This record gives sequence, C-alpha cells and structure tokens, in this order.
Amino acid sequence: MIYLARIEYDGTDFFGWQIQRDKRTIQGEIMKALKRITGISVKVVGASRTDRGVHARGQLASFHFPEEPKLGPEELKRAMNAILPHDIYIHEMKKVDADFNARYRAKKKKYVYRILPEKRSPIRRRFLLELPFTPDLGILNESASYLKGTIDFSFLKIEEGKSPNVEFEKAMWYRVEDEYVFEVVANRFLYKLVRMLVGMMLKAAWKFKDAGAFKKFLDGEDEHIWVVPPRGLTLDEVYI
Repeated sequence: MIYLARIEYDGTDFFGWQIQRDKRTIQGEIMKALKRITGISVKVVGASRTDRGVHARGQLASFHFPEEPKLGPEELKRAMNAILPHDIYIHEMKKVDADFNARYRAKKKKYVYRILPEKRSPIRRRFLLELPFTPDLGILNESASYLKGTIDFSFLKIEEGKSPNVEFEKAMWYRVEDEYVFEVVANRFLYKLVRMLVGMMLKAAWKFKDAGAFKKFLDGEDEHIWVVPPRGLTLDEVYI
C-alpha cells in the first residue's frame, strides 16, 4: 500500500530533506512520526531532495507501507500532524497506485526564490535574501529569458553518472510589493542549480549591468560563480 502526501516545511533548522545519521532532516522526522503511529518502519520517498535550509510549500512524498496500514489517509494525516514538529505540516494525503514512486513520477518542479532589495525584515528573513542593493528587474528578466529549452550544464561539477541536461519550461522575475521573486519550472534541477542561477543573474544585473554576462555563464565562460543562500529558496510545486 502506498500513500502520497503533500508537505510544507520551514527548512531553516534542517539538514535538508534526505535522512542523515545524527542530523535533523525532514525525511527523518516524517519516518519517526510514521513509526510512532503505525509501529512499523515505512519507506518514505521524496519527489525532491531539497538541500539544507531550503523550504517547501508543495513537496510530494510517497509512503511505502510493507503491510496494509490500519489508518486511512485522512486519519493518518491528522495523527501525523498532531505529533510532527512545528516546522513540518502535511496538507493532503491519499492512496495511490501500487507502483507509485514520488521521485520517479515527478515530471517537473517549480522553485521560487525571493529577495528583498535595500531593506531588512526580521520577520521574513528566514524565507528571503536581504540585498544591500536594488537590481535592475529588466536585466534580471532578460537574463532569465536565456533559460529556455534544454541547457547542458556539464561545465558545472556534476555528480558522476548524472545527466547535465535540464529542460526549462518557465523562468521569470516579477515584483510582489517590496520583494523581487524568481520563478522557475523545469523537468529536473542539479545540486544548488537554482541558487547559482539566481546568484549569476544578480551578478549580471548589479556588477555588469548586462544580461549578456549571464549568457556567458551559461556558455561556461565565467568560473567565478555567485551562489545565493538557501533561505530564499522554496520548492513551490511538484507536477506528477
């Protein structure tokens, strides 16, 4: 039996999604809650293995039960939310096909990165990057326009055996009140890729005042890569 859950979490105090020995992780906390409620070890598979400090509004995870669970999806959701830590919450849970796997069923993912130019916000700072300057939104969007179709990132340090290709469906910047927001949708993302893309677009807009500088990065011609902190990054949605 397999259940699928849609999960929200504040990644600030976690060492990422994937379970690690002697470290607090989202996957680890969910598995502990499942064991406490069901009395059995349940395999948990996340659609995206978010890094340390990265948040999620729409993470999907499949729960693979070795035997028929006594609780239905709605009952289990309520039971888990009652004991999960304050920084994890399950919004939905449902039964899925016996061959379902959240990681391999994910067709594309949407990430969002938020920045706050020339301001500080003690309340919001866990979820965005405070900048000491205001980047040109036009240059940011011109830079983002290069993120279309399939791009080969083999110039980056790619884990051996993994494809360097990423197929982009959408990439754009927009303003929401006093924040600048970057939204990107692609079939997959490499380690730290969104944070590199945001960093290099900011570099193009602020340091060079030219979107062409970002194009040079995509062509592998800039080895000095800016990587923004994880706190501004949120896994917004997983499409299956």
